[in-house]
This record gives sequence, C-alpha cells and structure tokens, in this order.
Amino acid sequence: MFCMNCGQQLPDGAKFCMQCGTSLGSVSPETAKNSEAINLDGSHSFVPAMCPNCNSHMKVDTSTKIAYCEACGTECLVQDAIKALNVKGNVQVRNATININGTNTESLLRRIEILINDGKFEDAKGKCDVVLDSDPTNGSVYLFMLMADLGCRHKTDLATQQDSFEKNSYYVRAMKYGDEKLKAELSGYLHTSLENICTSIERMLKAGNFYEAKRKCYSVLESSLLDGRLHLYLLMIDLGCRERTDLANQEEVFDNNPNCILAMKYGNDELRNELENYNKAILEAKQRNPHKGDRIYFGTNNEDPMWWKVLCVNDERAALLISEDIVCEMPYHEPGGSVTWSNCTLRHWLNNEFINEHFSSSEVARIIAQNNKSEKKLKIAQPSSDKVFLLSINETYVYFDNDESAACGSWWWLRSPGSRSDRAADVRADGVVSTVGLSVDIDHGVRPALWIRIE
Repeated sequence: MFCMNCGQQLPDGAKFCMQCGTSLGSVSPETAKNSEAINLDGSHSFVPAMCPNCNSHMKVDTSTKIAYCEACGTECLVQDAIKALNVKGNVQVRNATININGTNTESLLRRIEILINDGKFEDAKGKCDVVLDSDPTNGSVYLFMLMADLGCRHKTDLATQQDSFEKNSYYVRAMKYGDEKLKAELSGYLHTSLENICTSIERMLKAGNFYEAKRKCYSVLESSLLDGRLHLYLLMIDLGCRERTDLANQEEVFDNNPNCILAMKYGNDELRNELENYNKAILEAKQRNPHKGDRIYFGTNNEDPMWWKVLCVNDERAALLISEDIVCEMPYHEPGGSVTWSNCTLRHWLNNEFINEHFSSSEVARIIAQNNKSEKKLKIAQPSSDKVFLLSINETYVYFDNDESAACGSWWWLRSPGSRSDRAADVRADGVVSTVGLSVDIDHGVRPALWIRIE
C-alpha cells in the first residue's frame, strides 16, 4: 500500500505514514460527511491523483506501482501521481475515512519533538525536511532544526549554550517565520546564553587566564552579532585588567584603543557611561598629579577642553605645558622687519587676546609668569615677563626627548631669532628645529607654552 499524502510505499496494515506522519486510520463519521467518496472493488483502493505530465486529475490504484493517464497517455509511478495532487480534505475508502489533507503537520511536529527529546537528531532533521516541503515558513520546524544542530534535547538547553547561536541560520529563520511567542522565547534563551558566556569570561579574567578569555571572546564574536561587552573584555586583556574597575587605575587614558572604540560603538548606554567614567577618573588623577609626557586639559577652546602636553614638573609642584597641537596660524610679527620676542605682535596677542579668550579668572591665577632671559648666543635683546610664551631653541632641546616627540604634524614658531633679525626660528612638521627660521611676517603655526601651579 501507499501513503495517500506523499506516495510513500508502506507495509500493509500501517496506521500512519513513517515518511510524512499522515494518519492512515479512521476518523469520526461526522468528519466523513464532507469526504470525497472513492469506490473500491474488493482488492483495489483508488485514490485521487494528478498526472505529473499534463496535470489532469485522475484516480490511481494504490495496489499497483504504475498509473496510466487517459488524458495524455503518460505512464507514471503511483506515488508520483499522488504527490502531484497534494489533495486537501478527507476521502472515504470502504467503510473508513482517510485523511489526505497534505502533511499532517501537528502530528509530525510531535513526532519530531519526541525524536529530539530522545537525542535522535538526524532522524528529527529528516522529519523537519518533510514538513518544510509543504510548509517552508513554519517557525517551529526551524526551532527544532536549531535544537538538532546544537545537540539540545530540550528547548531550555538553548539557554546553556557556551557559544552564541545568534548567526545560526536556523535561529535567523525561526525568528523570521515564528510567531511572537516563539520569537520572545528564543530571544530569552539567547539573552540568557550570552549572559552565561559573559559570566564565564569574567571568571577567566578574574583568574588571570587571559589567553583562554581572549580565545573565548573571538569564538563568540565569530558566531554572534557584535556585543560591546566582548570588546570590553578584549580591552581588559589588552591592559592586563582582571576586574572592570581596574580600568580606572590605568596610567594612560584608553579612549583611542580599538577595543574601547568598538565597545563604545556596540555597547549599551550603561557600558558607554562606565567606560567614559573610567577614562574621566584617569584624567582627573593626571590633573591632580601630572608627570612628564602626560596629556592634561587646561582652559577651553570653543567650549571644548584645551589639551596640553606636560614637558616638566618641578619640585615646587609647577608644570610646564605646551599645547598638544597648534592653536592657530599667524605671523610672528606684523608688519615684519627687524624684531625680537620682547616687542613682537605674537607675544602681545598670547598674553592678551589668547589668555583672556581661553582661560577663566581662576585658571589665569594658576599661571606663573616667567622671565624669559636672553640667550646671548642668539642675541635676544632683553628679557620679558610672560604668562604665555613660545619655547626657545634651547628649551626645545631640553624638554623634548627627540625630534619625534616635538613633532605635531605642522610647522610652529619658536621665540628665538633666526639667522637674521627679520626671521624667527621654528620647528618643522617632523620635529626638527630650524635655527635659520622663517620671515616673521608669514603665517605660521603657534604652539603656546605656560607654567601652571598644580592643584
């Protein structure tokens, strides 16, 4: 005999089809009232079918293997003709009503679940394919395929996975075709799984097992959509931190670290605030106790913090700062001609317009005026008292360790004269000092310096 739904050949007396799950038993007489009656002549059972060649309706004898289409004269396999019809409804065979309403999805899903529970994952996948042949958008089937793929006997086992399944194709399809209840259920399992994974990684970090933690992070990132916490853990590994709070004790801010940038990009608001606070704590510590080479802020530039590089900290808790970048481009002296630092227009601008625009009254009070003495070798005419000034040639050599540390990507003025009285020395973009200098009336980078009291 053959299954009247899918055409599968079955042993005589079978109660249901092992291929598609269709019941072959009887149903209630009430259900049979609307059935299509099929006459049987003793040993023959005729069921509706369709010619696979011309699509003509026909009836085939399930006791034979070959059917003949009277419309086009084509011979075909009985099971192929039955499959071609995809009959809907019930048909009356002898004294019984046979359900041939396509694949019996509900009973087959129950059968799949039993196979999953028993750990027969390959068999379950085969049954899933049968359902998908007639119902390719069934979200529950993709759930079972996901469970079989991950080796989960029960749905709740999804929550204990040690690798994310967010990119698994079965998960993606279950979320696409499933109803709202199924989507919420799967999202909950994924969330719990990720939480457990993060807890596991944090335990590795706390134990100092950075190698295993790093491997786990990359493994999860390959199988999951981006999660900011994973980049937080990679940042901790980069900086050798066992606890998240250790980030606040770093000697340097880490906002430019690639993993910090990715954690800020893909993390939630809570994680972003946490990282911002750690960096802020580091900066505040530097403000209170700066060291040579540190980057600190002092004053403002268009309402943003103005950043400075610490060149020196003396025993009197005073720090020499130079702007991290040039603040503008302007002539050393207008309208040009022979000039010294003490009477140039750039010095006047720094100690008047610049200082008033960028510093509050309390910040100005912290700036220590300096008597910039003559460098006899370079014939500077007279000393000057400045709150804001430019470095001299000698100071540049003293306070910068090498050319690279003096470079800021632009050329910038020094206060020392150049090779002539109408020229001033400067530093090139690569950090090399030019004692020949440039004509004082051209626009050139300005990089202010100042001494401040450390609070």
